[in-house]
Parts: sequence; C-alpha cells; structure tokens
Amino acid sequence: MRIKLSCPRSSLCLFDRHPNARRRRAVVVVDPGLSDGAPELGLTYASARRIEKQRVHDPFGGSFTGVSFPAPRPSRYWSAVGAEQLVQAAVLELRHQDPQVFLALWLCFWGGLRKKEADLLTWDQVDSANRKIHVRRTQYFNVKTEESERDIDLPAGVMDVLMSFRGAKPHFVLEGNAPRPNSEWYHYRAEPTWRRLIAWLRSKGITEQKAVHVLRKESGSLIARQYGIEAARYHLGHRDISTTSRHYVTKLGRYEITLDHPTPARTTPAGGPAPSAD
Repeated sequence: MRIKLSCPRSSLCLFDRHPNARRRRAVVVVDPGLSDGAPELGLTYASARRIEKQRVHDPFGGSFTGVSFPAPRPSRYWSAVGAEQLVQAAVLELRHQDPQVFLALWLCFWGGLRKKEADLLTWDQVDSANRKIHVRRTQYFNVKTEESERDIDLPAGVMDVLMSFRGAKPHFVLEGNAPRPNSEWYHYRAEPTWRRLIAWLRSKGITEQKAVHVLRKESGSLIARQYGIEAARYHLGHRDISTTSRHYVTKLGRYEITLDHPTPARTTPAGGPAPSAD
C-alpha cells in the first residue's frame, strides 16, 4: 500500500529510528518538487504508522504535525487454496522427505499458529491427552496480546501425526538455533526450515508475499466457515472480533430469500403455444 502524505510544508524529512542498528538512520524524504503538497511516498502502512506513533521530528526541529495517514483498507481473505489437496501434497512430498518443513506446515495450517508461535513452540505446550496446543507466554516467547494465549483444538489424527515427530526430540517442536528472546529484531530459530517451506508453497501456486501466513489465514477461514466468526477469532488469537470480521468471509451455508407467497410458476397464456419440454 502506498501512503499519500498530506503535508502543509514544501518538504519534510523523517528519521525512522528503527531498532535494527543497520537501519537506525534510515531517512525518508518527501520531494518538494512533487506538485500539490500531497506527494505520494512509497511507505507501507505499518511503517508510516510506526513513524507517526514515535512522533518523529524533522531535522530542522519542527514537530511531526499536519501529516495525516489514511486508515488501512481491509483486505478480505478469499481462499484460493485447495486445502485438502495442499495437505495431501504435504503428506506425500514432505512428511518423509523434509519432516521439519512438514511439521512447520502442520502447525501453521491445523493450529492457525503465527510463525513466531510455531517457531518457539515447546513440546510442553502440546497436550496430546486432550488434543490441544496451549499457546502461552514462556521464558522464550511473549504473546502478541493477552488474547493470543489460547487453547487450540486438534483432530485426533492430526495430533497423532504431530506426536509421531516427538521421539527423542529436544525442548522445541521445531529444530533450530537457540532462541534470542531479547533480540531487537525478529529472529526465527528455524529460519532454514521457514525458507524451504516458503519455496515449497511457491511451487504450489501460493504467490502472496507472506506465504507462510496464508496457512494461518486458510486455517482461520475454515474455522469461520464451519463454526462462525467468534470461533475463528479465538482460534487465531485476535484481540477484537472486528479484526477477524474485516479479514475473513463467513458463510455457513446457502442463504436464500423465502416468501410466504413465492413467485408463481410460469403459465401458458390462453390460446398460446404449449410450453416447451425444456
């Protein structure tokens, strides 16, 4: 999404103090030669909001005022994934050939887990007796919101497949490097696994920028269609149901208008030709 800045000044320089040291002095400049005081600037909505919330000042000491950001347009998720075919392909192509990629897909699709939630999931959070995954704050992982702490139900067969990977596995469900809970930037323990999963999803026709996130979206979409939007909100760990309803289409069945006196059947006018057989 491109953000259009409504700026009363002829030029504006914004310093985005990013926590990543390599980008700490990234500078965004609005070119004063771009016409009418409302130039277009290639910022993502998230980046623009972050700059606004930090109350960044321009290098000349002026306050960051008079610059407005439009509200993001909701992006509905319309499933273009054949969920059953995707799962079957994963079982055939990944379960034995690349078990770590298969396991990452299994967690994100069936559990609707965020990438970070799956990356730092421990076996202690997998409750095989009750067929649940307990998403909780741990010493390695801090939940996104309070509502992100949740119990995710899994079908019996799905849990059986998940538990078949445990064996003598280490503390974390996915293999990877040591966690970095104090890192200022996103760090994924199982980064090589995630990259291979993205490549596999691309080979199946998933072109979205966040290919792994499509698995979570598909999971939420299936729950919404089968159990309703509130069930999908809980499954995905959204704070507000409006977040879920903005992004997921819920249609639990066929919706038709019915009347007490429906439209009469087609009749043949007096003296007219008989209706055709079709």
